Amino acid sequence: MQLFPRALRFGELDQVFPIVLRLLRFFRAWGSRRRLLGLYGFFAVHFSVRLLPLIVYLDTSDMQTLIRHLGEIVFVGMLYPVFVVYVWKIPKLIQLVEILDRAFAKYDQPKEFREEIVKTNKFVRNICRFYFVYTGANIPVYIVAPILLTFWKYLRWNNPNEPFYFDFPNELPLLNHLNMWHYVICEVLIAPVFFCSAIFLALKSMLYYSLLQYVSLMFKLVLKRIQLLDKSLSHRRRRRQLNRQVDAVVKHHYLALKCAAILEELISPILLAQFLGCVIVWCMLIFYMTMSIGDFGALTTLILCEILAFEMLAFSFFGSELTHVSSSVATEIYNFRWYDAPLAIQRKVLLISVRSQRIVGVTAFKFYYVTIEQFGKAVQTTYSFYLVMKKLFEGQ
Repeated sequence: MQLFPRALRFGELDQVFPIVLRLLRFFRAWGSRRRLLGLYGFFAVHFSVRLLPLIVYLDTSDMQTLIRHLGEIVFVGMLYPVFVVYVWKIPKLIQLVEILDRAFAKYDQPKEFREEIVKTNKFVRNICRFYFVYTGANIPVYIVAPILLTFWKYLRWNNPNEPFYFDFPNELPLLNHLNMWHYVICEVLIAPVFFCSAIFLALKSMLYYSLLQYVSLMFKLVLKRIQLLDKSLSHRRRRRQLNRQVDAVVKHHYLALKCAAILEELISPILLAQFLGCVIVWCMLIFYMTMSIGDFGALTTLILCEILAFEMLAFSFFGSELTHVSSSVATEIYNFRWYDAPLAIQRKVLLISVRSQRIVGVTAFKFYYVTIEQFGKAVQTTYSFYLVMKKLFEGQ
């Protein structure tokens, strides 16, 4: 008996995120733009059933409900920049995956290179496993728990003079909030959309977190190549190989910088939308939760905030790691005994040193580098906006 079905096999430890690519192919979300039929179909249904009704049937009856619905609109709308950028940049994404696959395939010797690749692949595999558990834990709370609570309240309703009001997860035309079967129809239509949205968010996170890890790995392997240069310089017999080893460092450092540039092109628009959307959503939903303590809607709202907070924290952590590892190349190449090497090798070392002076990382559309420090500033900004909103609407 298999623990995971065929589509969910995690693959070998020398492959570039096989589980992510297998799932993207399974959902018809990988390949040329013409072949992304599953992705196009999902977003067409998502827009028609989820986003458009949220906008058209925006509830302005009271301030708390309005703020919560505006926060949900921003949260749901944050999927669309990811979709647009993914479709627009998928040729670049495929190119990056192919570069990484070819680059890692060449690292058979020495043993330290292969061990570093396997170590990163194990970490990426654990990320994927964690996200399956994480998504699976959030889905019942966000989808199943509200249904059970609604029917529990309905069965305990004892007021014959007032009909029970069913709180729909999403407003849809021609459906009556006082009709139980209309509530069932709404849940049947919306639950698959919620489920597919959760899967899309998980795939997005697994894909971009994995890419950040693999590009960081490219720089880690360059560091290991530089560390081997001193050994060759110390042994006279290996000095003939030194020139080829330095050429390999120049080549792979350039390849690592190229991968980082492609990754920046792929992810920077998404990170800008993510950071701006997070600040807005956090501010609105935290304000709603403080005004609705004890309400079950506050729990589902807390889940949205938790998902956004975890995503941004992970992006910030992996972005900081990429910046740190890439900047370590400059320190490592400076510590190499280049002054004992021939003049031709010194020139190549100078080229590596100059290239490594540039800051490498992922940015929010060139505005700032995504790091742990920026995540802390985003949290501070959110709290400041929340205090302003609380002050403005305190008496309402």
